[in-house]
Amino acid sequence: MVFDVYGRFTVRVRPAGEWMVVEVPRGDGKRHTLPDVVIPVGAADDEIVAVLEAVFHEAGRPGESIARVE
Repeated sequence: MVFDVYGRFTVRVRPAGEWMVVEVPRGDGKRHTLPDVVIPVGAADDEIVAVLEAVFHEAGRPGESIARVE
């Protein structure tokens, strides 16, 4: 699954025993695994968005959101 984070970068979330989160910067930026981001196994999209909002809330501005794009 891919989530757009406030229009600034995307985050790929994929199961790897537990969920693994990878930050993917726009352009040619280097991908970063985010091992400290914990998403419960079996989490629904809205639960994943809530975790991402808690982690990245400082990157957002009023009216911006996190949404699943893939």
